Amino acid sequence: MKLTFSKFVRSACVGLMMASSGVTPVNAQGAAVRDANAGRLGLVSESSVGTAVQIGDQIARTLDGRSKLRVVQYLSTGSQKNLRDLMNFRFADVAVINSDVLISERLRHPDDERLKNVKFIARAFTSELHVLVREDSTFDTVYDLSGRNVAIGETGSGTSLTSRLVMRALKVSPRAVELPMTDSIQALKRGELDAVFMLYGKPNGFLRSLKPEDGLRLLEVPLSEELGAIYRPAEFTGDDYPALVSDKLTQSLAVDVVFAIEEGQRMGLDDREKIGNFVREIKANEQVLRSGPGHHPKWAEFSFDVEVPHWERASLVAEVLEGAPKAEADGPNIFDVMKTLNEE
Repeated sequence: MKLTFSKFVRSACVGLMMASSGVTPVNAQGAAVRDANAGRLGLVSESSVGTAVQIGDQIARTLDGRSKLRVVQYLSTGSQKNLRDLMNFRFADVAVINSDVLISERLRHPDDERLKNVKFIARAFTSELHVLVREDSTFDTVYDLSGRNVAIGETGSGTSLTSRLVMRALKVSPRAVELPMTDSIQALKRGELDAVFMLYGKPNGFLRSLKPEDGLRLLEVPLSEELGAIYRPAEFTGDDYPALVSDKLTQSLAVDVVFAIEEGQRMGLDDREKIGNFVREIKANEQVLRSGPGHHPKWAEFSFDVEVPHWERASLVAEVLEGAPKAEADGPNIFDVMKTLNEE
C-alpha cells in the first residue's frame, strides 16, 4: 500500500505529538478501552417488542454519562431467563424481572442461597396479561379454554410462567404450546389456535397496531382470591386497544415488574458503587423519565416506594436515597482482593 507524502507527514506529526506528551499509540488505545468500559452497567431486559426494552432504552439515553454511567442493555427471551442471567451472566448488573418468577423459583428451590440475595431496587411497572381470541369465538372468559389449543409465549418467558400459574390456579386445563408472539398471532388467525396469552405492559405497540379486520378481541381473566396474593387487578379499555375491546371494559390481572440485583458477598465494592450511582441518577432524573418526549406511559407506575409482595428491597436503596450509613464488611471481599493482586 502506497503512503503519500502528506499522509506520511500527518502520521509523523501525530507520532511526535504523542511521544512528546508521553502517550504511545498502545497506551492511547488502552485508555480508550478503559474509558469505553468505565461505569458500564449491564441491564438485562427482554425481547424487542416488550415494554421493558423501551424502558431500558429510555434509561440508557437519559443517564448516559451521568456519574460516569454507561447503561448497556442486553435482550433476552424473557423474565425467567433474566433471573438466571442476573445470577450467572458476568455482564448482568441489573435485571428486569416479573415478581412471580422469583417467588416461584424460591418455592421450587428453597435451599438456594443465591435466590435469597435477589432483591429489588424499584418497581418498574406492571405487565398486564392479555388473552387474545378470534372475534367470532364463543369464549367469554379463560374458564372456557379448557381442552383448547392455547399459546403461552416462548420457553423461559414471563408469559409462559404467568400463564401456567394463572390457568392452574383457576383450574383451566388447555392444550398449551410455547410459541413466539408473531407466530402465535398468525396461527390464531388461521384457526390453528384458540387463544394466545401475552404478558406486556399496556398499551403494547404491536397489539395497538392490530386492525378491526384482523378479527381478534381480548378475553376476560378473573382475579381470584388466590391469585390476588401475588397479582394486581387490571382492565383494558377501547382507549388502550381500539380494535380489541368493545364498548365495555375487559377485566384481567397484572404482575409487578421490578429492577432487581443480586445483593450479597458476590457484589464487589466497585459493583456496589456503580449500582448506587444507577439508583441515584434514576431518582435525580425521575421526572425526566416520566415526562420525556416519547417516553412510555408505564413510567407513571415507576416507584421506589411501592412494596412488592414477597420481595425484599435491596439495602443499597436506603443507603443511597436516605443517606443511611453503609454496613461495614466483615472482611475484604475475595473478588476485590483478586482485583488488587496485579497492582502489587
